[in-house]
Amino acid sequence: MINRINGLPHEDGGNKILEWLLPRFHVEGDDNKLEAKCQGEKDDKIKLMNEKFAKVKYCIWDVDLTFYTVSPQMKKEFQNKIYEYISRKLKIPIDEAKQSYKKEFKRKKSKTAAMEALGLERDAIQEVIDSIDKSRYLKGDLRLVQLFRHLKHYKHAIVTNSTRTSMEKTLKILGLEKNSFETIITKEDVSTYKPSPEPFIKVMDMLGAKAEECVSIGDVDHSDIIPAKKLGMKTIFVWGKSKYADASVPTIYEVERLLV
Repeated sequence: MINRINGLPHEDGGNKILEWLLPRFHVEGDDNKLEAKCQGEKDDKIKLMNEKFAKVKYCIWDVDLTFYTVSPQMKKEFQNKIYEYISRKLKIPIDEAKQSYKKEFKRKKSKTAAMEALGLERDAIQEVIDSIDKSRYLKGDLRLVQLFRHLKHYKHAIVTNSTRTSMEKTLKILGLEKNSFETIITKEDVSTYKPSPEPFIKVMDMLGAKAEECVSIGDVDHSDIIPAKKLGMKTIFVWGKSKYADASVPTIYEVERLLV
């Protein structure tokens, strides 16, 4: 939920990954030669990224803040609900809760870690997310639906710290069918949830997959990237940049370019 990029124009999304995958450079000389050189380097870089994921057969998806990004209005409600949650659980005034959270978040650089530092459960942030009526902010996403159509030659699964009820509501709002996924692992299906390796191991067992055949796709290093990578999975970070993931893309829609 950090290092997030909001408001990227969808029409421009196809070129965004190329900007991210290539360093900035300047070449003196004819514009046509420069354009050819740029395109050649872009093509080579994309080819290398495709080769990195060549063994992947299974896409393991997070849901919340992976299948969608937050609007300013939703972000504001999210923040307020965090403060209310802390105030209620710790029985402290809302202003004290706000200041305590901001202090820990500044120190920990992670919402989950900040809540833990305040003595709250690891899944506190997910509880806050699940408490939001997403239908007020989200709607059907045709580009997301098309992404899964284009990736139909892969098998897909979900590993989420959300409840099954909340996860199913989110899929329905976005226009995704449950039967698009071979298996779905929620917090109710495991004794320890992400960042524990248990849900990743369970999903591999259910799919009959090897770690090197899987790619974990999510928006949080702590829960989606690092534990999956430790097991030997490939990893893709969406809606931002990660120093841990095998690849990072500015929106979820660019995942297709890495895998196809």
